[in-house]
Amino acid sequence: MPRPVVIFSLALFAASAAIEGAITSCVIQAIEKRNTAWVQKRRASNRRTLTVISRPAIALGAVGLPAARRRPTEFSGWGFRWA
Repeated sequence: MPRPVVIFSLALFAASAAIEGAITSCVIQAIEKRNTAWVQKRRASNRRTLTVISRPAIALGAVGLPAARRRPTEFSGWGFRWA
């Protein structure tokens, strides 16, 4: 695909995501005003849980992405079909 088409598609996707987020936020606020029991209040986050989930994800990305770039044919049999 030509580079301008990819950039335009990504920009359109980002704008769509921002609009969707704004709509969702407005709907949640409206529901909360209507009936406060429907929306749970935000609780304090647990840093340990965030660490336990994020460290392996970052490690897999840091190792897996370069490995897949170096030898893309070895990963082609895993069920992923790239056009």
